[in-house]
Amino acid sequence: MEFSARNDFNCGVAQAFDMLTDPEFLRQVAAASGPISYSVSVDGNSVKTERTLASVPPAAAFTGPEVNLVDQVIWDEPDGAERGGQASVELVGLPLSLAGSVLLRPEGAGCVLEYTGELTVSIPVLGKRLEALAAPLLLRGIDFQQQVAEAWLL
Repeated sequence: MEFSARNDFNCGVAQAFDMLTDPEFLRQVAAASGPISYSVSVDGNSVKTERTLASVPPAAAFTGPEVNLVDQVIWDEPDGAERGGQASVELVGLPLSLAGSVLLRPEGAGCVLEYTGELTVSIPVLGKRLEALAAPLLLRGIDFQQQVAEAWLL
């Protein structure tokens, strides 16, 4: 299923990029999701967050009591006023993945971060239903990032 989400930041692209690649910012975003545990790594333009989360009731029958979520963004070099990159999310050991792109671009008095991609659950018959359950959970992660960014940019 197609996936898209957006964050709005009250700053320029360069400042937003610095924030999105700051390990402390990433730790705050990871902690906001209420994980059992998490780790964050930044290597140049590559940002990776790993979280162990409690499963939500509808999915727990398939995932067990916990899930290990790995999300990564590999940023491209700036292209004019914009900065793009590749994004991926996977549930370790489960047939769920999100592959797509990110675009950080100026808009209004600040900038926006847009995520687009394809969410796939590779389970015959149930895949589409599980994709529909997973999408809102991924959107919550984007919402946590927005909330942390608003406090960070004050």
